[in-house]
Amino acid sequence: MSPFLEFDQRVKDHKDKALEAMKQIPVIEELLQQAENETEQAYDAINGAEQTASEAVDIAQRAQAMADEASKVTSSSFKFLCYL
Repeated sequence: MSPFLEFDQRVKDHKDKALEAMKQIPVIEELLQQAENETEQAYDAINGAEQTASEAVDIAQRAQAMADEASKVTSSSFKFLCYL
């Protein structure tokens, strides 16, 4: 086979492979879109969890403050009763 014919055959083979690869582009684009959607959902979930955690910390701090106040009141009441 002549070098020209070999070159022509290689060009044809590469063209066929390129055309075959191009058929995969819609599949790849769909996978990328799915990955983007899942990433967005994960981001939203993380933000929701962060908000929930922040609210939990606020509630725990308020509960601690109430418990501290109750402890002070109880201690004062106990001292008063002991004084009597």
